Amino acid sequence: MDRNLVRGAMLIALTVVLQSLRMVIPLPPMASMFIIGTLVNMMLAVTVRLAGLKPALLAVALLPFFAYIQGQLPIPLLIPVVIGGNAVFVLICHWAWRRGLMLAPLVKTICMFTSSLLLLKILALPEKMVFAIGFMMGWPQMVTGMAGIILARLIVKRAEAL
Repeated sequence: MDRNLVRGAMLIALTVVLQSLRMVIPLPPMASMFIIGTLVNMMLAVTVRLAGLKPALLAVALLPFFAYIQGQLPIPLLIPVVIGGNAVFVLICHWAWRRGLMLAPLVKTICMFTSSLLLLKILALPEKMVFAIGFMMGWPQMVTGMAGIILARLIVKRAEAL
């Protein structure tokens, strides 16, 4: 148990550092979304596989707050949307590591896109903001989720071989 606790804490810390790269490496917003998004999804999948479900869900709960502080989430009401989408991603990765793993990014994308659009409709925000957030919560989530899983599988394969 102590080993998984330490491993989980280290993986969460590494995930926070990777998510914070946008603060030190000047990237265009689109590149940042795809690169950082892929790295975060990779770390969520690696964490659930190497440290277990509890540390991965803790990371899921913490990361959107850091994203909001860093300016990646424009409104705080999107924090629960991101938590929900990432929780679905982690749960499916935990359940389907050997089979149907690519279902995780699909379900995450559907959850995040529909819930963010519903939230934005309720808030009646300006159309430009709705479009930008809808885009951010749409197909890029699928792309970064799939790329993250591919990288995570490579990392986990090497880590389990040690």
